[in-house]
Amino acid sequence: MICTSLAAPTPAEIFRDLSDVAQASDLVEIRLDTIEGIDPAAAEALFRTPCRIPRIATCRPHREGGEFGGSEPDRLAILQAAEAAGAEYIDVETFAWPNFPRKGKAKRILSYHNFIETPADLATQAARMAAMEPDIVKISTFAKDLRDSIRILAIPKSLKKPCIAIGMGDAGFLTRILTVAHGSVLTYACVSPEKASAPGQVPARTLRGMFRMDRLNRSTPLYGIFGNPVFHSLSPAVHNAALEATDLPGVYLPLFAERLDGIVGDLVKALPFQGFSVTIPHKEDALAEIDDADPIARRAGAVNTITLEKGRRKGTNTDAPAVVKVFQEALKRDRFDGLHALVIGAGGSARGAAAGLSEAGARVTIWNRNPERARKAASDIGCTAVRDLQAILSLDFGIIVQATPVGMNSGEGLPLDSKIFRAGQAVLDFVYTPPETEFLAEAKRRGAIPLSGLSVFLLQAALQFEAWTGKPAPMAIMEEAARRALRERGQPA
Repeated sequence: MICTSLAAPTPAEIFRDLSDVAQASDLVEIRLDTIEGIDPAAAEALFRTPCRIPRIATCRPHREGGEFGGSEPDRLAILQAAEAAGAEYIDVETFAWPNFPRKGKAKRILSYHNFIETPADLATQAARMAAMEPDIVKISTFAKDLRDSIRILAIPKSLKKPCIAIGMGDAGFLTRILTVAHGSVLTYACVSPEKASAPGQVPARTLRGMFRMDRLNRSTPLYGIFGNPVFHSLSPAVHNAALEATDLPGVYLPLFAERLDGIVGDLVKALPFQGFSVTIPHKEDALAEIDDADPIARRAGAVNTITLEKGRRKGTNTDAPAVVKVFQEALKRDRFDGLHALVIGAGGSARGAAAGLSEAGARVTIWNRNPERARKAASDIGCTAVRDLQAILSLDFGIIVQATPVGMNSGEGLPLDSKIFRAGQAVLDFVYTPPETEFLAEAKRRGAIPLSGLSVFLLQAALQFEAWTGKPAPMAIMEEAARRALRERGQPA
């Protein structure tokens, strides 16, 4: 089930939000603590109003991350008024449990929150709560990393009592999608990202739409993208649309990770993951997470795609063939023999582009703000590195690839002097949000052929999808999903 949390300063706004989310929700949580001037009479009036879906009454104090600043007796009186008026569930914190005896018909949710960490004794904490005889045990802790999320998802199975187990924060995102499939009574959603009442809440329509939550179970194939940051990525929108279009079971998740450090193996062991995408800054580190790397990944020294085959983790780099194909189409030629290519950057994306262009015959030069990183990448790939910016301006490049994050934020400027551009060049920017960066706009003004990173993104995503599923990628649907996601963010598409 999906429970949408309604947090607003007035009852009128609560009712407006309720009408917006009622169809996408199985029940709602009314956060009484967020209502200005809340008292027992106001709580009773609110819950006396008929509602077609069940309601949870919650009045969270400051000490539990809520907004209620009054006395504890006043807070409990508000909850008692909500129960008497017809609330179907009452959320009571562990510290308040002894002081809130059962009086009405409402079911009791016994809740524990930890906004700092997921404690090592989480299972013991849950068992202690179950012994207190609530109707439902609720555990909500801050997931510092994906391993915390694995432990949180295991809680419902360990209890004989109905349970809700949620991980807060970026690393806890996957628990919000998977917790019901792993035995939780419900997951919490929000009306919109701006109205989230806890870190990481997802709109109910997104849970049911993009993430197809109603179709998930413990054995549903999982896919995901590792990154830091990761929630800007269009990959979840694109891959989930592709799975839906091809009628394949599965869900694709953003996986926030500050570092990989063996997490791929841990996730595969605990959950039915079948494949992973890898984005910044983990593409180079992903080599240590796999059992086998194909030739292009080995040459690039970077992996952006991991596929599970017969229990082995196989790595490749779909950036490389995607970059090559984009330039092949732009320049109307299959190979780039005789062309000089400049790759700006020395991270995983730059390495993939340099390796692919080198394989296709281009003479590749790498430049990076960190000369040692550029030298190392060039040495690994078998191309050259240049330190002197003036030397770059004196060279004649037919291909330029911008493979750094510069341009994701407006006003960042250009990574190199715009004098590098000339008419007839083909210029690609890996950044695809926004679709036309300052780098591409300047290249276009100077007569170059601008190539959006969105085209590379879609091609490499299609290759990933085909590697994981063995099915042809529905390119038109993937592109429309990407453009729709961009429009929803208020960006040109």
